[in-house]
Amino acid sequence: MNIVRIILTVLIALAFLFFGNMKVTGMPKEMFREAKENHFDNYGIGRGGIRLIGLGEWLGAILIIVGLISSGYLQFSLAGHAVLMVITAGAMYFHNRYDSVTKDGLPAIIQFALNTAMLVWTFTLMG
Repeated sequence: MNIVRIILTVLIALAFLFFGNMKVTGMPKEMFREAKENHFDNYGIGRGGIRLIGLGEWLGAILIIVGLISSGYLQFSLAGHAVLMVITAGAMYFHNRYDSVTKDGLPAIIQFALNTAMLVWTFTLMG
């Protein structure tokens, strides 16, 4: 079971590091431009807001990795998953309000569910 937790944690962290990097640095340009034009502009979120979301994604990813590496600090993983749940809940809200939550918001729904499951799993490890 531990290997499954490690793999899921690493995959979640890599996804949020990648998409956080895209929001903070604007790279890769094609993906960032498409996301900005198709979503963020429609939502009324400016460049500063996009960067803030990306920084939050980095923070969450780093916290869950720290919690994974340092088993005595599982509270870091809990905090990281909670941060990522807040970000993905926001993504689900904006997709539901401005787009199609089932089409455009599906990645956010999946990430929210994964982070919720990992938060619960990590919490049970602490007890």
